[in-house]
Amino acid sequence: MVASIEKLFKILMLFSFERNTLSIAEIHAELKYPKSTIVRLLATLESMDFIKQDPDTRRYSLGFPFFRLGNIVMNDFDLRKVAKPIMAELVKDTGMTVDLNIRAGNSRVCIDKIDGPEIVINFIRIGEHTPLFTGASGKVLLAYSKDKDEILQKIIEEADVNIEQLNEELNEILVKGYKITTGERRPGSFGIAVPIFDHSNEITANLTVAGQIHMLTDENKMFLVNKTKNCANLISERLGYRC
Repeated sequence: MVASIEKLFKILMLFSFERNTLSIAEIHAELKYPKSTIVRLLATLESMDFIKQDPDTRRYSLGFPFFRLGNIVMNDFDLRKVAKPIMAELVKDTGMTVDLNIRAGNSRVCIDKIDGPEIVINFIRIGEHTPLFTGASGKVLLAYSKDKDEILQKIIEEADVNIEQLNEELNEILVKGYKITTGERRPGSFGIAVPIFDHSNEITANLTVAGQIHMLTDENKMFLVNKTKNCANLISERLGYRC
């Protein structure tokens, strides 16, 4: 029974923003389970509406119960509740898109976002994962992580990254308390990220303002940094952080 449950969850974890439908053949190619096992597990999920099959394409997608369960998680997320009104003020004051991110393993995950009045090229979708070593948000989360050395070792093993340059950037973040990147994840965009700390004085998230590159000027750069810092500090204080 335990093995079947584990297989079931591994199938579900194959779904992503980029791949929101799956075929039996694709699941078999990824997980190497016998097709008969895959069909049985999918039938169980489908009987409870956790997945649904398109009758024309025969491909499977996630069902409505995941939407309901996701909303339960999000509504119970204290960080998100605390940050939301402060994020709204930051959007109002800067005119930029603002997102809230946490670390999940070796990834940065966006858990909330408020769009500014202009369309932002480097948009991040809520729930989307990106590597910690790319973009301002990921690098801030990485810089303050207690297990940073272990993560860096995994990055060296799995990715083509200039580790010396990355280390220099991470050290600079610890000195300045923020990170600015331009065109790193998406050409033509920028991001400014600042850490958020919790009651245990550990990093728990980061706050990021993002916009199109022409929106970042020498005149407003430090204005945006300071606004973002102030808002991140306020969220930290409301989470019980004491410097």
